[in-house]
Amino acid sequence: MGRSVLETARSLLSRRKFQKCLEVLEPADDFYRDSFDYQMTAGLACLYLGDTGNANLYFQKARGIRVTDPTLLNAQAVLFLRCKDSKRAAQYYLDVLEIDPKNKIAVSALGFIRYKGSDEEILRLIDSGDIKRFYPPLGPNPDIILKFFFSAVLGVLIAMGVLFVRNSNVSLPFVKNQSYYEAMKLTKSEVNIALQKNLEAGAVFYSFKDKAELEKSLGKIVEYIKAEKDNLARVEINRILNSNANEKTKNKVKAEPLLYINAIDPDIAKFIVDSNGKSKDTNFPLKMVSSNPYLYSDCLVMWSGKIANPQMRSAYECDLLVGYGNGKSSFEGVVHVKFKTRPDMLPEPERNVTIFGRIKIENGKFYIEGINVTNHVLNQKF
Repeated sequence: MGRSVLETARSLLSRRKFQKCLEVLEPADDFYRDSFDYQMTAGLACLYLGDTGNANLYFQKARGIRVTDPTLLNAQAVLFLRCKDSKRAAQYYLDVLEIDPKNKIAVSALGFIRYKGSDEEILRLIDSGDIKRFYPPLGPNPDIILKFFFSAVLGVLIAMGVLFVRNSNVSLPFVKNQSYYEAMKLTKSEVNIALQKNLEAGAVFYSFKDKAELEKSLGKIVEYIKAEKDNLARVEINRILNSNANEKTKNKVKAEPLLYINAIDPDIAKFIVDSNGKSKDTNFPLKMVSSNPYLYSDCLVMWSGKIANPQMRSAYECDLLVGYGNGKSSFEGVVHVKFKTRPDMLPEPERNVTIFGRIKIENGKFYIEGINVTNHVLNQKF
């Protein structure tokens, strides 16, 4: 059975073929005039093309069908922002947060309006194209995912043939015919040695020498949040919370800054290195986190390696051999990983994987609270 006009248009929208999307939709305008999805699909295609006039018309039609839709409200809010009507845009974003308190776009846009909402900054945002970060997201581009998948598979296959277990200084018993949960087990002594070496740091307290130094740290928090560098902002917040700052100051950083950080869903894309060797946020290495775990508590990390000791308890746990598979000099150590729920994709023991998660501390030692796992390597060459 062939796809409907709307299904075809949605596919074209996700593939960023905006003009073709509109060409498919426009002949069916009368048939879909009462369809919210039709109006939103056409409106988003116009928005991303830069045709804000027609985008507004489609969004108004969509609003006549459904009023309290977060995606629609975000789309209309960014149109007001483009017109430098920050007050009205902010109201729409607040309406979004009433419906969806953790809406990433609304939280980020409100932060921009509050700290950088001048007409000059809005114009700069439009001219640079950065305003698109406040557009309703279109999801991953299937064309890019397919290309990336085949590249990743090819890279892993080549790497596994060249850099196998012989290049590591860790004993990794793996027998192809063993069961999944037995295949990657390390001996207890091997794990304990690695954990003792890398996770021995305890609570660290910081002493600010004067008010100026403390104010400098507070200023960094604001600048990092503006730049959407949540990990760096979190480090400065942790520095203050574990310092000689007074309770008033600590309560200050617990309140507003953490609102902007904690309300945003973790985004693995911010840690993927682009063609220029840069990522949007800082992915701290294991060695740095091990030296002062309390400084990096609740930071997000994306680490690659092989897994060991997989266990199914209330959810899923394993040890991650960070850097394993890239020769002796690249093995960084072992860190325990615990998922709150069973991940959609379990790590494959015979492959190098990437685990995305949050630093947590328990009984003076840190572990990774797993968020996502990918059965190929990101940001590293194995």
